[in-house]
Amino acid sequence: MSDADGNPYVTGPTPRNEATLRRMYEDDGMTIAEIADELGYNDSTVRGWFDDFGIELRSSGRRSREVSE
Repeated sequence: MSDADGNPYVTGPTPRNEATLRRMYEDDGMTIAEIADELGYNDSTVRGWFDDFGIELRSSGRRSREVSE
C-alpha cells in the first residue's frame, strides 16, 4: 500500500493533503502548531508540507480571517 504520492512506506491514510491543510489553516484559522497537534505530527513536519504545497503563511499576529475583520 502507498499514499497518494506513491510513498510505499506509508501504510495508511496520511494528512499530507493540500486540501485538508488549506481548510484547517485558511478556512478554520488554525495555527501550524494547532494543525500539528490535531494531526499528531510535529510543527516542522507540518511546516514542510506547507512549503511543499506552496501554502502562504499569514503575517505574524494574525491568527484567522475572523480576527482581522
